[in-house]
Amino acid sequence: MWSLRRRRRFGQKPHVVTVVAGSAREALRLRWRLYLGLASTWLVAAWLSAGLGARGVGYGLGFTWWAYGLTECWAVCHYILLSLFPHPLVFDYGTRLVGSVGEAVPWALALAAAVAAAGAAYWRRTALGFAGAWFFLVLAPASSVVPVAYQPMAEHRMYLPLAAVAAALVLGVWARLGRRSLPLVLAAALALGTASFLRNRDYSSETAIWADTVARRPSNPRARIALGDALSAESRHAEAAEQFSQALRMDPGDAETRRKLGLALFRLGGAAQALAQYRMIVPPTPDSAPLHYDIGLALEASGRIREAIAELEKAARLDPNDAQIRASLDRLRTPPPDS
Repeated sequence: MWSLRRRRRFGQKPHVVTVVAGSAREALRLRWRLYLGLASTWLVAAWLSAGLGARGVGYGLGFTWWAYGLTECWAVCHYILLSLFPHPLVFDYGTRLVGSVGEAVPWALALAAAVAAAGAAYWRRTALGFAGAWFFLVLAPASSVVPVAYQPMAEHRMYLPLAAVAAALVLGVWARLGRRSLPLVLAAALALGTASFLRNRDYSSETAIWADTVARRPSNPRARIALGDALSAESRHAEAAEQFSQALRMDPGDAETRRKLGLALFRLGGAAQALAQYRMIVPPTPDSAPLHYDIGLALEASGRIREAIAELEKAARLDPNDAQIRASLDRLRTPPPDS
């Protein structure tokens, strides 16, 4: 890949465009059909991008482009640091954005310096320039000013850019030390392999990965809600209720989380406590059939059968096809057999 006519020190070899074609213009002249075919795949990407707003991407979702851009300054710098020392890893960083320009300034300056260095190296047609362009261009679509509103930072975005960092590091060490670098490279591979093995243990179950995420990002309500759901699935309702309560302290207006808290309390035998949570969800929404159903069950457990029937009837009107609601309503309407 590298020109043998150039100096062999790493970082001073021309990248593939200049080796094969001499310049980007010449590369386009020689292979314009290939590049046109590659560019045609953008049509597929454009089609897949339709309706991104419904998937939490783009403007009009409560996130300004400048706030998201400032956040990405920190995010990209954090990606670079994790590339050099991958700890701690976090499954879900939440939706928090950088709060002020002052908070973002150090990261923005560091990122600007890294981009400038990569641009200068690319202009000089060096291997490091090629790696830098690879890193920043591949990372740019999800880390620019177009908000990925509900996930401003995600480590999985580094899968492809990370290859540029790893290649640059390994080739740089090899260019500097030659065969003497083998023990160092093997030790790094062993350490990273061990770290990967240990990290995979966090993915052994939903409960494990979300518990790890909450431990590393305790102020992330989404992680606490997901952990509560996983604990509920394991019938660990007391622990689930604690996670839902913590999430509600951060976002008291989250009606669905409040309903989940009420359901966890109900499963613990606290029908009255569950009703208190349900009643705080005001007003119910048109899609709140599950809420009316849960209220009905809590009222039934409290011995308030007529009120329970009324709530189940509301649920049935909102979702007439739900067999579970119908079965519960029929059960309450049917008088008990004479003893």
